[in-house]
Amino acid sequence: MKARLAVAVICVPLLLAMLLLLPAWVLTVATSIMSVIAVHEVLAGTGMIEKKHMYFFGMAFSAFVPLWFHWSGSLPLAIFAVLLLVCVAFAEALASGGAIKTSAITGQIFFSLFIPLAFSVFVQLRKSDCWQFFIILPIAIAFISDAGGLFAGMLFGKHKLAPLVSPKKTVEGAVGGLVFGVLGAMGTGAVAQLTGSFVVNYGYLVLYGLAGSVISQFGDLCFSYVKREYKLKDFGNLFPGHGGVLDRFDSVLFCAPLCLLFITLLPAIRVFVGA
Repeated sequence: MKARLAVAVICVPLLLAMLLLLPAWVLTVATSIMSVIAVHEVLAGTGMIEKKHMYFFGMAFSAFVPLWFHWSGSLPLAIFAVLLLVCVAFAEALASGGAIKTSAITGQIFFSLFIPLAFSVFVQLRKSDCWQFFIILPIAIAFISDAGGLFAGMLFGKHKLAPLVSPKKTVEGAVGGLVFGVLGAMGTGAVAQLTGSFVVNYGYLVLYGLAGSVISQFGDLCFSYVKREYKLKDFGNLFPGHGGVLDRFDSVLFCAPLCLLFITLLPAIRVFVGA
């Protein structure tokens, strides 16, 4: 627990500084690096890395996706890159004479696509109106929901939530995470209000917090399922007490796309409005 708190005290201010104070391209490069690390963690941990050519191409693709969102956005280029990823994976399989299993091929393709695409949401959020708070919102919801769920589970947890996937998670912890997720969203709104630059709709923030906490906890369970299947405690050890990049950001990878979906497809649900 001490290690977790120490990492949080050091890393959270650094993360906020990178997100809010540095130029947009710094966020893009950082997102690209984190995508590469996270994809490496899951492919190496699960043993899905069968051939070095596919591994290195998967790493290159993971680095490319956030850069593509930042500088290009060309649909034909994206389609070509995905097609190339699939072709390289199956070319490796065909050359192996059947030694590479379909599960390894699909796993490599899935994680090499999903993880960098989910991280790239922050590159897109950086371009939105009121980006300073929209970019913080999914992180606040996911992190605070996770912390609230941990403490609520420790204090009140009695009923197992998903014992075959994550034995320590409880229904009480999930409810606590839901409550704290809403508080995290509203706290982000309160900070926005204090700046004096935005009018905040707290009713909409409750919706963001509820939906974000649910999808965050679901995302955590999804990657716990992967770890359980491959008998992994953590995907990595970059952050003492937290694990690797994927262990720390698994819930964020689900919460951030939901926030982007809300502000893009439901423009009426605008939380932060320029004063």
